[in-house]
Amino acid sequence: MSLGDRDYIPSETSRLFLYRKDNGEKEFLLLRKSYGEELYETPGGSIESGETPGQCLEREALEELGINIETEKVLDGKIQITPKGNYRVFGYTGKTEDSEFQLSGEHSDYVWASESKIRSMNREGLIIEGLESLIDSLDTSIQEKPD
Repeated sequence: MSLGDRDYIPSETSRLFLYRKDNGEKEFLLLRKSYGEELYETPGGSIESGETPGQCLEREALEELGINIETEKVLDGKIQITPKGNYRVFGYTGKTEDSEFQLSGEHSDYVWASESKIRSMNREGLIIEGLESLIDSLDTSIQEKPD
């Protein structure tokens, strides 16, 4: 018997759903990868040994954006199955006072995208697989907290 894609233990990753409101609509920060298919993704990355998901995200925000963040957990180990691998996703919304980002070599550009823009980008194949469904699964009550 051979193992299928769904039988592998998922990698653990932390993702930052950094958002702002523009004219009352939420826009999420997406970073364009500077390698591979150069798709857009949220900031974040793999959790290293001995690291909590929150510590991972703080490290990744500093590495990828050059910012310090305050986070609030919104996704606690959601399993995401994609053709490229299985992931256990720990998602956080984030707040920062920074308005300028210093992108690392991992990313070439960033955009602020509304949920409708993310759906459009997904249809066009411009974002990593599963991002739209992750944003859809965010706890609405947390997203709607006053700024």
